[in-house]
Amino acid sequence: MSRDAAEAALRLGGSARGEALRRLPDDVDPELVAGIVLDAARQANWWGFARACRRLPEPVVRRVLAGLETSSSSLSVFVRESIRLRAADASLASTWDDTLGALLDLDCSYAWGSKQRRDKLAKLAGDRRFLGACQAASSGCELASLPMLAVLAVDGSDTSIDALMPQFVHATESKGTRLDRLERLRTHARDTPAMRAMLREIEELLGARKASSPALALAGPIGLGSLEELWFHAYFFSAEDATASITRFQANVDVDSRRDRWFAVHIHVSTQQMPGEPPEGISFELGKVHRDTFGIGPCAPEELPTWLSRLARDRGFAWDFQQAGMRTGLRGKKRDAVLGWLRSG
Repeated sequence: MSRDAAEAALRLGGSARGEALRRLPDDVDPELVAGIVLDAARQANWWGFARACRRLPEPVVRRVLAGLETSSSSLSVFVRESIRLRAADASLASTWDDTLGALLDLDCSYAWGSKQRRDKLAKLAGDRRFLGACQAASSGCELASLPMLAVLAVDGSDTSIDALMPQFVHATESKGTRLDRLERLRTHARDTPAMRAMLREIEELLGARKASSPALALAGPIGLGSLEELWFHAYFFSAEDATASITRFQANVDVDSRRDRWFAVHIHVSTQQMPGEPPEGISFELGKVHRDTFGIGPCAPEELPTWLSRLARDRGFAWDFQQAGMRTGLRGKKRDAVLGWLRSG
């Protein structure tokens, strides 16, 4: 691709920009490309960034690295450290390509405990450059990515344990969702005394949080008596006549005493939208509303049945609890009691 064609496509955006990024000529304007790449690096989609931006000429890579110096994100730290640790005889462009390939391995779509994920993490842990980059990200970022932390857990060396400590300290001090993140490292952790001690303390803190969770106070109103643990995910829909191809209202309710964010409600409406319009519905947790096109506002957990009933009445539909589904640790009559509570409003 010629310089003029590439730069025109980059300014155009869309699929043309993506194609141009994969076929950049060596004399392309570094400032133009670096601005686009740095914008992409600031997005949450690491996989998309790494896939689109691997093939960059060396002047562009140098300009991008200069731009990343001001960022403290774990992606930026990982990329900068990977480049710094490159082999002396490696070209900058090829090192950039390898580094973004490692990002693709970190942000892969394989299940957390799958063999494919384990193999990718083991490969990264066995590479001095990428292991060092993960250690730098864990030590230097307030919230490093979970796959980077998993690489350190796989390695299990004293250096990796030391690098994990800032993340561990933040998690144990906050006792929030960071603890849940670190608990997931158990799946990949190397069996060493230091790693066992860290995971044991995380387990104890999670157990104490679960035992004192406000979610357990719901057991009384639901009719469950005293419980040591309460969790369920219920999903149900609006009742429609036989001619309807889809249900208009779809609800998901989460209660989980094992989690810091233990209560969440999501109501989605299946309607046609104009481009750019937000989806219709409401989504909220305790103390935080993510979306509310109904204007109805959130509710306290114990008020949920009444709130669901009022929403249905105001919108002119009925919930079909006969077809409701649920995932839960409860069984038999206790499971039925949850569904009975939801429809009691």
